[in-house]
Amino acid sequence: MRNVVLAVVVVIVVAAAAVTYFWLNPPTVVERPSRAEETEVAAAKEPDARVNAREEASPSAIETAPVSMDDAVKAFEALGSRGAEDIKLRTVRVYGTVTNAATGEPISGALVFTDAYAMMLDAASSPGPIEDERLALSGLTEQQFRTLLQGGETLPEQYQGKFGAANAKSDDAGAFSIVVSVPTNEAIYCRAKGFAGATHAIGKAGADEVRIDFQLRKGGSISGTVTNAADGAPVAGVVVRAKSGDEAQRPVWLAMQDGPSVSLYYAVTADDGSYTIDGLPEGHNALSVEDNVHGWLFDHARTANVSVAEAEAKTGVDLVVTQGLRVEGTIADEDGEPVADAAISSSSAESDDIMDFVEIMSQTKSARSDDAGHYVALGLRPGKSTIAVSHPDFAEASADVTVVAGETPEVLDFVLVKGTEVSGTAKYEDGSPAVEELLYLTVPTNGETNTPFDFKPGRSPMHAFTEEGSGVFVFTHVPAGEYVLSNEPFDYPGMAGQEASRPKVPVQVDGTTPVTGLQIVLPKEETFGESRGKIAGTVLGIEGSPAQNVSVRATSKEQEQFAGGGAIDSGETTDEHGAFTLERLYGTTFTVHAESENGEAVQENVKLGDTITLRLGPVTAVTGVVVDANGDAVAGCSVSLVKQEPGESESMAAMMEQMFNSIMPGGGEGEKSDDFGQFTFRHMEAGNYIVEAKSSGRGFGASDQFSVTKGTEKSGVRVVLEAGATFAGMVVDGAGNPVQGANVSLIESTGGFMDDAMSFVPAGMGPAPAAVATTGVDGAFSMSGLKPGTFTLSAKHADYAPYVGKNVEVSASSPPHRVTLGKGGSARGQFIAADGKPRGNVMIQFMGPNGMQMATTDSEGRFEVKGLPAGTYMVNPIDMSSMGRGGEEDAMPMMNLKSVEITEGGDVVIAFGTGVTVSGSVPEEYRGKMTMVYVMRKGAPDMASLFGQMESTESFDPTAAMEMGMQMMQYTAGMATAGEDGTFALPGIDPGEYELRVYASDFNMEDIDPEAYMNMSIEEMQEQSRQFMPKEVVKLPITVGDTPVAVEFPMVEAAP
Repeated sequence: MRNVVLAVVVVIVVAAAAVTYFWLNPPTVVERPSRAEETEVAAAKEPDARVNAREEASPSAIETAPVSMDDAVKAFEALGSRGAEDIKLRTVRVYGTVTNAATGEPISGALVFTDAYAMMLDAASSPGPIEDERLALSGLTEQQFRTLLQGGETLPEQYQGKFGAANAKSDDAGAFSIVVSVPTNEAIYCRAKGFAGATHAIGKAGADEVRIDFQLRKGGSISGTVTNAADGAPVAGVVVRAKSGDEAQRPVWLAMQDGPSVSLYYAVTADDGSYTIDGLPEGHNALSVEDNVHGWLFDHARTANVSVAEAEAKTGVDLVVTQGLRVEGTIADEDGEPVADAAISSSSAESDDIMDFVEIMSQTKSARSDDAGHYVALGLRPGKSTIAVSHPDFAEASADVTVVAGETPEVLDFVLVKGTEVSGTAKYEDGSPAVEELLYLTVPTNGETNTPFDFKPGRSPMHAFTEEGSGVFVFTHVPAGEYVLSNEPFDYPGMAGQEASRPKVPVQVDGTTPVTGLQIVLPKEETFGESRGKIAGTVLGIEGSPAQNVSVRATSKEQEQFAGGGAIDSGETTDEHGAFTLERLYGTTFTVHAESENGEAVQENVKLGDTITLRLGPVTAVTGVVVDANGDAVAGCSVSLVKQEPGESESMAAMMEQMFNSIMPGGGEGEKSDDFGQFTFRHMEAGNYIVEAKSSGRGFGASDQFSVTKGTEKSGVRVVLEAGATFAGMVVDGAGNPVQGANVSLIESTGGFMDDAMSFVPAGMGPAPAAVATTGVDGAFSMSGLKPGTFTLSAKHADYAPYVGKNVEVSASSPPHRVTLGKGGSARGQFIAADGKPRGNVMIQFMGPNGMQMATTDSEGRFEVKGLPAGTYMVNPIDMSSMGRGGEEDAMPMMNLKSVEITEGGDVVIAFGTGVTVSGSVPEEYRGKMTMVYVMRKGAPDMASLFGQMESTESFDPTAAMEMGMQMMQYTAGMATAGEDGTFALPGIDPGEYELRVYASDFNMEDIDPEAYMNMSIEEMQEQSRQFMPKEVVKLPITVGDTPVAVEFPMVEAAP
């Protein structure tokens, strides 16, 4: 634990930025998709499914000529034979019944459908242009697409199988049967008018038939009005969506990784702005507004969180939107001819925090040019926006434009060019062709870096796969310019020597002459330092004959540790001979798992290149039921299987797994109880377990501990939900007036150090809340079904500074809680780099009373953050392009911290780059070590005492160490790591009196065995931390004026 806290104390500020940065811009540790997988995604994994719970078609703002169902079917059939050749699919028959949970009577006419069909419904669910690849490939008009999906009919059988979008209606007996393509479909959905929808995972690897029965309950409803925030006028034709259950509480980082979550329920507002969403399941719902037609914008801070009971009708849930701005223009080719049907995407992509970034990404607008080449981009925010134009016959183009509220709409014209081809061959270091590798053409950053907030339309790198057998690659429609050919999607600086080893080929394109004959050499060793290779073999059934359709996957310890306790798999399904080949494996030693409906097998210590035989044995499984206090089944609960391992020393890997699971909705990997309250876990390890269950607003529970033996089924596990505690209160402003529309959330406390550490994770990147509520007109809120304990309470409103309260106790006797929101203050400024030029895409971190808030600089280096709660803040710019240890490019960025005081209603101006540089060279005996140089303001606490406490086995307090470390950071004007030659440079130090402190350690990253480190116990880590504990070797007073300071040595060695 001590070395964990030490790392937090020294680099927590940088680490938070780096985690965010590399989460969204991952290096080559992630497995790249194959060409087949990319085709599969394009063909069957369109942006997330949002299914209309109502059977009637939504009003459409698009007027096109009517079309018959037959015409629509014929047009769609044209798609059936395209793009599926490389997808390895198999079919499963899913059958069952649909009944009324209250009466047991069959429900006829219920629509049962797959993921693929749900995703098609998503594209047709709202007014506005439909950007769906299947639509483009099939040649369907938008009206044909809508008619096909909203006509209340099932899809014709002749292309259900081809398209993977199977659906059927239940008959008079409530029975249904559909043939489902897997793995492109993972779930089955059921909808019936007047009932809450239900969703079940298909599961059961390798089965030819799966039975799924639906017991539907009466659905709840939410209704209200959407109005213009400026004048209160009703807003028609916008989509109100509801996310339910765990999806409503999904962390923002998960949305960024997986894409927007599945939203099953929506409504389109009428002329009077009213809406009603029905068919909602019992529990928590988060409501938001979307619009891609009229240019309305919705602020995520105004999301309405509402709980509904079975058959309950909630009314008066009103939402507000603001009118966005517009840009228009004309798109032409180089001859001046208009370009019709060009796709235009627009986004106001500059953001002050990560929540805004995600909102912007979800609200990227799209449009198309008309026959005259004219386009209109709506829904832009004031400030800088990016407009991108794409057309299959031209190179993509993009431009930035600044729009100002109240002024004449901006005009932005585009001239599209054909571009040219860029081609060549990719080889591995041994000279063999690099096949099915994903290559990128990126624009050099020229000193700037791509940050998580730099995903703008039209700025994505071009990509191409190398051909199988030859390694040949071809990029088409490449416009004139300078590029970098690489196997990385972004040209960002590397760390720990990665930049030097990453293959990069400069490419100059004139836009007309094809560029041919390029060669790039790719390493076979990846970021983990392990070779990529294959494992092949055969799976035999229990009786000894080859087993077909068995799911086979391999995991390595390196991957499990990187995933924070979760495994990164490479999976395959056996053929008719029971054979399989696992490719694109990263690691050295693997565990291979074979799983089917009727059997399982595991083989450990498998090496790359091995050929193995697995023989299936009986399935290890746990089954049970979730019930309430009355013994009635509870459907839709998040159910987790938790292994009990008492007496084991906690390792870093275990801590990472605990932290990872704590931030996942539902507590990490788990299942959902079905309509009968039943759950099943399959293919687990032998050991002692408990089953935990929780349901939003309905309570929580856990089973008794039980043992599982390999190859057996443990049945009859029973989890009884407790009603839980209710936490209620009121949100008011500084004058005591109630605040309506504030979102109040509770996050379960993990205790001490981890709570402190998580508070410095950017907003939206932390744990999933245990409960969320929105205040009513009286400012009141209430959350029920809570497990008693300690929580962190947060309250947010678009017009106020956020509030965070720690160590809030929730119990059956909790008194009403009062939260006061202030307006807060603001901070703005400019970042000037060491070369004297403003730098864009620099992350500015504000760490203060409520944890961390972030902003990014624009192209002029400017930034602004509003709504900061009053208090003292440590402000640090993180320029990922300036990573350096001395003059090297293999260390963390330097810190140039400033301490500012934010007052209620105040405005602080911060200037980075106005100071001078403090530089020097540490003595020879400290070179080649982990040597850190600090410039500290007067009055800074003694870091030596902090390190001394960490070495002590008796007095160590992680929370106290964290607080002391953060206090030290508030006194830090700058920090850098000395290079191998001992040099250091700290730019931007303002005039004043300081202390120069130098800390040296024998720690060397190259000496660390990642696998051994991750599996160390806390005691072992503690012992190792003592060996590498930094020692203060210099404490020297310095005066900084208007000219650079060159620190002279020898320096005075500090007293022991």
